[in-house]
Amino acid sequence: MIGMDRAAPNARAAHLGRQVGARIIRSFEGLRPTAEIAASLASGRAAGVGLYRAMNVESPDQLRTLTDALQAARPGGEPPLLVALDQEGGQLQGLGDG
Repeated sequence: MIGMDRAAPNARAAHLGRQVGARIIRSFEGLRPTAEIAASLASGRAAGVGLYRAMNVESPDQLRTLTDALQAARPGGEPPLLVALDQEGGQLQGLGDG
């Protein structure tokens, strides 16, 4: 289109990425946030993380340090990060094919 701002499609794509990211929970292996996870949280491409005892938790102090680092990856003014912790050994209900 004549006179259309060339930046507009990029802005729309970034906005769409944030809308989708607001519904994504990511996981990772390690006791510290990976660069990929931190970038995903900083850019709004993920709303939170799922942590697993076997992959991410060593001690209560380490877990506190990890969650603090994850929260710090969010830009100022954004809602707090959603942190989910898997209860391994707990009952699991799958959604099935429905």
